[in-house]
Amino acid sequence: MVVTLPIAALGDKIGVKWVMYLGIIPSFLVIIPLVLSIQAKNVALIWLFVILIRVTLSGAWAPLSTLMAQMFRPQARYTSMSLSYGIGAAVWGGLSPAIASLLLVVTDGNFWSVVAFFGLLTLAAWIGVRFAPQHSDTAPVTGSFTARTDTTAVNISDS
Repeated sequence: MVVTLPIAALGDKIGVKWVMYLGIIPSFLVIIPLVLSIQAKNVALIWLFVILIRVTLSGAWAPLSTLMAQMFRPQARYTSMSLSYGIGAAVWGGLSPAIASLLLVVTDGNFWSVVAFFGLLTLAAWIGVRFAPQHSDTAPVTGSFTARTDTTAVNISDS
């Protein structure tokens, strides 16, 4: 919470997508020295890099609810957010440890396969943030669930 609140405030100032990028990319970069520390069995460095990952992931976590809320029109927001968050948490959060463990077994303990897996997750997160639509709360209500470009607040500086 000490890190998350200031990062959320930063998202209000510079845009949630930029803060998400500032969290996603460094989190992946910290994975590499963490893996090397685990291989070296250096407990002090493992602690340091786990703390750093937690700080950098706050950059992705803090603005997530704002980004997700703006992805959907107000008329469909509650169901859409609940469904997408639940599926994302179950698939990414639930299966990631199992996939990483399986990669270690299949590659005879090669940690670089896990780093590559987290690289793919990082790329998927970056692409998801880049192309996430941002709808306005003041858009007129329609009976259609067809995507509307007149309600999307896409700004190149936000991407």
